[in-house]
Amino acid sequence: MRLEALCDLLVARGAVGEPELLAKVREIDLRDGIEDGRNVAPQVQVCAKCGRTRVGEHRFCAHCGSDALQAL
Repeated sequence: MRLEALCDLLVARGAVGEPELLAKVREIDLRDGIEDGRNVAPQVQVCAKCGRTRVGEHRFCAHCGSDALQAL
């Protein structure tokens, strides 16, 4: 909701036109090579302690509880 409010303010104040804003949204969406409304592919992490993998941005390993997750 905050992002939508910010976009509305930028367009209303003439700081950016709506076509330019939509083009930038599409550009950011395509940064991961997939036009799907998400700007990044899911991150795969591996636990340095137990070696198991997880998808997402988690702080702790769900298997052993370690905070030694590292992005692949």
